[in-house]
Amino acid sequence: MTRSTMKGLAAIPTLFFMLLLMMGGSAAATATRGEATTGDAAVEARALEDEATPTDEAGPTDEVAASDEVEDDGETGHQGRLVVTKTPSVDTVPATGADVTFTFEIENRSDLRFWVTSIEDDVFGTLAGDADCQVGTILPANGACTFTHDAWLEGASPGEHVNTVTVTAEHFGWVLRGSDTATVAFTQGQVGESLKVVKTADRSVVPATGADVTFTFDVRNLSAGVITITALDDDVFGALSGDADCEVGTSLDAGASCSFEHTAWIEGPASGAHVNTVTVMAELQGTLEVLTATDTEHVRFQSKDQVGLLSVTKTPDTDAVPETGADVTFTFEIENRTDLRMWIRSLEDDVFGTLAGDADCRVGTILPAGGFCSFELTAWIEGVAPGTHVNTVTVMVEHYGWFLTATDTAVVGFESVNDGDNDGDGNGPTDDVLGAGGGNGSGGATNRAAGATAFTGANVMPIVAIMLGLALLGSALLVGARRARSVR
Repeated sequence: MTRSTMKGLAAIPTLFFMLLLMMGGSAAATATRGEATTGDAAVEARALEDEATPTDEAGPTDEVAASDEVEDDGETGHQGRLVVTKTPSVDTVPATGADVTFTFEIENRSDLRFWVTSIEDDVFGTLAGDADCQVGTILPANGACTFTHDAWLEGASPGEHVNTVTVTAEHFGWVLRGSDTATVAFTQGQVGESLKVVKTADRSVVPATGADVTFTFDVRNLSAGVITITALDDDVFGALSGDADCEVGTSLDAGASCSFEHTAWIEGPASGAHVNTVTVMAELQGTLEVLTATDTEHVRFQSKDQVGLLSVTKTPDTDAVPETGADVTFTFEIENRTDLRMWIRSLEDDVFGTLAGDADCRVGTILPAGGFCSFELTAWIEGVAPGTHVNTVTVMVEHYGWFLTATDTAVVGFESVNDGDNDGDGNGPTDDVLGAGGGNGSGGATNRAAGATAFTGANVMPIVAIMLGLALLGSALLVGARRARSVR
């Protein structure tokens, strides 16, 4: 072996070491570039996310701001008007006084729905209305509602009772007002109606197969004198017995009234109606005058199919949530598939309890024939995978004693949550995940997606050992060559 050969062999370790240093530097530079690229992408992603995030600035809306109260001036007809009609049951009463029934009709002649916000009378004060016509009632576009109010009126003759009702309704800041005045004259003697009877059924619709209906009879003495009831006859039920304080022989002072009930089974062909008329006769004491009054009531017959159905749909905004839990928004839609308007009487959920609904879909809301309303409920749902959350809503509506009920059930599944141990060794994620630290605590994951090679003690030590061995071998060969040359 020549001297030049020996020197060449001795240089091998040094060259190999330099080559390793160059590779390490190149890999470090590549890893640095990969990190920089990843960092730039994160900055760019954050910038795009900031652009997509809506600001808190309020944009224009289609509604009039609630603080900007706008009143109908009576000339902008296309914006709508509120028409109120107040009608007394009689035009005159005895000066000694009598009960008068005022009928109030509130009509929304606009193309928007309005909420009744106040009903005020300058004589009777705040009026309560009734179940379907009161403060809080929603008047649909071109819709109307009515209620009655009974009051005792008396005064000097010739004189009159005059009073005015004012109704206010609102649509998101748009305020409408309507008013009407009623006048009732006071007279001496029996001028106008002297005896009145009102017959009312507790149900306006019954199944064609039949049902019990309770009729209420109210007898009123509108005369200036005392009357005695002499007859209570019904053209269908015959002579009515009345009750202890309202029967044949009962005396009523001027302006007084009495009432009684009669319950009967009513049935008939679908699409037909039960119609019957009561006639009350009374004698005005001290005279030979006989007073007579009549009233008629109708009860409709309908088959189950004709009455229609009530539909309720409950829909979650997601089919599944992590078992650790998440907010879920349920949408409830209630549809009245009848030809009658219906009042919502209850909203019950077997998990969430009594539901509040919202402003236009809650207990008390009136669903017009063929109409519907909807509301939402957000709730936190959690459970054990692979289980499910199941809950059912029940809605009940009514039309004057006719009740309909509907239910619907929603199901939301629970999904397992991955704890990150994707290789099943219990040490956390592997270094195959971009940017993830190893479960051994070194934090030195291999960024394979970026093409970078990281050198750690685990994979460099064998190479160093080989390099040292080659260096020792080269040195030994060099020393041996020098000794051989010295021997020569």
